[in-house]
Amino acid sequence: MNTILNVTENNNRLVIEEPNSGFIIENLETNVLRISPATSVLNVKTDNVKFLSIGVQGPQGLVGPQGPIGPQGPQGPPGIDLYYVHTQISAQNIWTIAHNLGKKPSVTVVDSGDTEVNGLIQYLDDNNLEVIFSNPFGGKAYCN
Repeated sequence: MNTILNVTENNNRLVIEEPNSGFIIENLETNVLRISPATSVLNVKTDNVKFLSIGVQGPQGLVGPQGPIGPQGPQGPPGIDLYYVHTQISAQNIWTIAHNLGKKPSVTVVDSGDTEVNGLIQYLDDNNLEVIFSNPFGGKAYCN
């Protein structure tokens, strides 16, 4: 039995149709064909292609082995440790600190004898804070 096919080119796409059957083969990319409906095997003979066999696609093959691990990438830039040391010369019970770190840093406060002192820290914004103490004193605040 011979089957007559219409072979046309449309926008650089090869289209092969079997009249009155709805069977269409359309070239979407180089060497990639979309077939609808996927039915029986069909052989096509043209000037450029000697035989084109079309049928239902088979099952997917097995997954191949994993390739080798690639080389290690370059070392990144060194980290930047942003910090600020505030020196409070006059004895105050509220220290206003403009650290300009662009974040809400951790704060450690020491008095003039380097003894750690606890206070209430209030962040005004990402660049300013206040530390409130029960008694006035001078010392340093380490912000990082």
